[in-house]
Amino acid sequence: TVFYYNIVRVFPRSGPSDGTGGPNRVEGSGFNNKTEIYCSLDKTLYEPLEVLPDVIKCPLVKAKGGPDFFGSVEFAVIVDGNWHKFTGGFYYYPQIELEDMFPHVGPSEGKGVVYFYGKNFREDFPSADVGCKIGDSIGKGHVQNGNTIKCIVDDLALVDEGFSLPASVALNSYSWADSNQTFVPYGVSAIYPNSGPYLGNTDVLIVGKGFTDDL
Repeated sequence: TVFYYNIVRVFPRSGPSDGTGGPNRVEGSGFNNKTEIYCSLDKTLYEPLEVLPDVIKCPLVKAKGGPDFFGSVEFAVIVDGNWHKFTGGFYYYPQIELEDMFPHVGPSEGKGVVYFYGKNFREDFPSADVGCKIGDSIGKGHVQNGNTIKCIVDDLALVDEGFSLPASVALNSYSWADSNQTFVPYGVSAIYPNSGPYLGNTDVLIVGKGFTDDL
């Protein structure tokens, strides 16, 4: 039996050198776990973690140069003896350390700006794609210096009283740093009444979630 496959891309193209970045996804079509498939990272062969029709999940192992290694290494997949090397290889970087963020409360709609503070922030490598994640929403980040990332996030889900959304950052928008930071989005769901006399003296009830007086 002949299997035909197509390789489209690998994601991510970079990750933390301590190996905590999650699997590399080789995306395409026609992959079959009955074929002989290997992942090659820094000239070492590894068996894939999983083979699906459209994804080969390759392990992201620790960099041979240690957790502080910064630089590119060769990356390829081998399908039935056929090598597919990815131009530019895979870029390792020291995993970031997240210490704080501001604000911890903000609007659920619009382009909310959040600042993250920590260590090892950088975007001086070809496959950098700085992002932040609040709940399930991923925003675009920009490294202002080695200790500050400015991130813009669009719509967020509202949370009930007493709850918050986990927040983190990643230099590749994938390998999220360990974090104990949280964010509470607020928003208005209704206003009662929605009309009244122009002379005033009308009580207005604003209904929503995430309101707080701790600002």
